[in-house]
Amino acid sequence: MFSNLSRGVALATAATLTSVSALAQDECTSATVLALGANGPFDSTGSTVSTPAWSCGLVTGGDVWYEFTTPAGPAGELTIDTFGSTIDTVLEVWDSCGGTVLDCNDDFNPPVRDSLVTVIVSGGTTVYARVGGFSTSVGDHNVNVAFVTPDECAGAITIVDGVNGPMDNTGATDSLPVFSCSTSNSDIWFVHTASCDGMLTVTTDTAGPGSITDTVMEAWDMCGGTVLACDDDGGPGTYSEVTIPVTAGVDYYFRVGDFGTTVNQGLFNITVLNMAAPTAFNDECPCAAVVVDGVNTGLDSTGSTVSSPSWSCGFVTGGDVWYTYTATDCGDLTIDTNNSTFDTVLEVWDACGGNVLGCNDDINGSANRQSEVILPGVLLGETFLIRVGGFSTATGLLDVNVTLTPTTLPDECATAEVIALGVNGPYNNTCATDSPESWGCGFGPSGDLWFSFTAACDAPHTFRTCGSAFDTRIELFDGACGALNSLGCNDDDCGLQSSITATLTDGVTYYVRVGGYNGATGEFTVEALPGNGGGSIVNSVASLCTVAGLELDVTGTPAIGSTVTATMNGATGLAFMKMDLVGPSPLLAPTCPCEVLGFAGWNFQSTMSLTVPCNVAFVGLPVYVQGADLLGSPAACNVSGVDTAFTDTWLITID
Repeated sequence: MFSNLSRGVALATAATLTSVSALAQDECTSATVLALGANGPFDSTGSTVSTPAWSCGLVTGGDVWYEFTTPAGPAGELTIDTFGSTIDTVLEVWDSCGGTVLDCNDDFNPPVRDSLVTVIVSGGTTVYARVGGFSTSVGDHNVNVAFVTPDECAGAITIVDGVNGPMDNTGATDSLPVFSCSTSNSDIWFVHTASCDGMLTVTTDTAGPGSITDTVMEAWDMCGGTVLACDDDGGPGTYSEVTIPVTAGVDYYFRVGDFGTTVNQGLFNITVLNMAAPTAFNDECPCAAVVVDGVNTGLDSTGSTVSSPSWSCGFVTGGDVWYTYTATDCGDLTIDTNNSTFDTVLEVWDACGGNVLGCNDDINGSANRQSEVILPGVLLGETFLIRVGGFSTATGLLDVNVTLTPTTLPDECATAEVIALGVNGPYNNTCATDSPESWGCGFGPSGDLWFSFTAACDAPHTFRTCGSAFDTRIELFDGACGALNSLGCNDDDCGLQSSITATLTDGVTYYVRVGGYNGATGEFTVEALPGNGGGSIVNSVASLCTVAGLELDVTGTPAIGSTVTATMNGATGLAFMKMDLVGPSPLLAPTCPCEVLGFAGWNFQSTMSLTVPCNVAFVGLPVYVQGADLLGSPAACNVSGVDTAFTDTWLITID
């Protein structure tokens, strides 16, 4: 009783009391509730190591769990730390018991062994903190909680170079003064410390489902200071973008709200790009200097240091410098250092601290000590970070040459790409233009691409973009380019993707146009199949006489003019299979209450395929398939003296 009372008083008063047993919170489901401020000390003595395994640190002695619910209102910056603990702690924060790790930290500031995690979470959200001791350590520890909301400038959320988010203005109010360039509501604040002297561009954009769609943004020099810039619709679509000159190490503040007086609250991302001034030294990635298409000459790495992380190729000990390039088209990108004055090493990244896309030391051994990286299929607007170093200690004058060879796109009907039955692609419409033909559905610009398809039978055919990465629309035409006739148009059929079905004639060529809704772009596929596209493959009837591991794998397209294949896995005896137009029925054996297809027509094989003619008469055809393992071990039943096990029956419906 005294232990529980001590815990309650410690949480309520945040006072320093005699350590209490924390065994009650040995698992996430029995986590102890935390309050804002200091909590503890708690004692993990006697705890065990819970599952799953830790995502950081080394915890083998034991761990304990805590939970905290953020106050209702806008999303904010939640900080949980173990400062003041007597043991070397490891801290992990989860979104739910058994859910996703939000962040994990072992030592926040070595040699100090306390831990700290900061995450952005919505108001009214419960998170779970797991505290362990490094190695076998258990004992006294504190768990301190701070939650700062960005509803006013004083609580601004820190944003860093790159994409930050998703952010959430749910519950936010309108701060003063009013925006200087537009009307807005539900604004929240952010702060960024400039990485280097130059220009800072901050952009808002969608964060996916649940996002607000129209923002207003202001840049300030300080809380209560001067507005440096304001923008309504200068970003993607109706999002916002501001660009301001900045000085390295100085804080700049950004206020983002929903456009207008009608309150819309939800998610958005905010992206920060700090471009170095021409006079700044590009010794680190955030201060990368801009290079453009063509020859960028007169560059110099003299005096640079070797930046982290370590190089993925070559041997660089003298120094390296960074450049940034933004693709001006879609195509194949070649970056090289030809005509540089020293032996170079070249590395290309997708972002500062991101992924290495390519690295090269020597283009051609001793014949050419310069470097080259080729990136096929880059997209308009993609940004790349380029690191150039010298082999061993070499530094000096260098050239960075950028060559972008544009991709040829099926951008008009006359250049349509031929597609076949099945899934075609992937394709990308990022660099596509809008064709002159008006759309029969959807809204706004489309960035459309064109495809041609020649039918091989008289039957319905379906064309669809289901599973693509953005909001598509699709239209089907007959006729000739310049004299097309629309057979149908669809915007949303499978979620935000599209599908169109029409009856086609054998030997006739048709045109398929795919674009984005209201300017949406991205990667997509086009599936072409005979039939109406509604066929299915389902596990329909349990056999009641099976064994573990004995099962059917049924794959393919359940449509006319297509093939479906059934494969039986797990048989230890003789594989026996059947396809039938009639479903299973109870086996007439009192000791074997199995659901089995009729006895005639079984074959000794482990794989069966069904190829359906491209004939509309087969639309709606049901086909059942089942497998059996004869004389296998273990068996589920003895049928007429034969040890047998049956798979479930699968139903293939042709459409």
